[in-house]
Amino acid sequence: MKQNLAIETVALTKHYPKVEALRGMTINVPQGSLCGLIGLNGAGKTTTLRILLGMAKPTSGTAKALGLNALDPEQNRLIRSRTAFVPERKDLFPYMTASEVIRFTMGFYPN
Repeated sequence: MKQNLAIETVALTKHYPKVEALRGMTINVPQGSLCGLIGLNGAGKTTTLRILLGMAKPTSGTAKALGLNALDPEQNRLIRSRTAFVPERKDLFPYMTASEVIRFTMGFYPN
C-alpha cells in the first residue's frame, strides 16, 4: 500500500547568485505526522517552505505538498488554500500592524 505523503521533495536544489540554499534535498513526510525543519541559519529551512508554497522556484528537483505539485501554479494555489505560513520577517508593508496585514492578505485566500 502506498503511503500518503504530506510533503515530498526529490533532489530539490536552490541556488541564488552567491549562495547554495538547498543541495539535493529529498524528504518524505507522511500525512498525519509532525515534522520540524531544524538547522543553522542559512541551512535552507525557509527556502524549502517557500518552494513548497510557490513563493520561490527551485533550481532543480521536484516538490509536492498534500499530494499536489508545488511547482504547478494551479496546484500550488490549492496548496496555499489549505495551509498557512508565518514568516520570521514581515516584509509586506512595514507600516501595517499585524491586524492590518491579516485583513489585507485575507483577500488573497478565498477560504
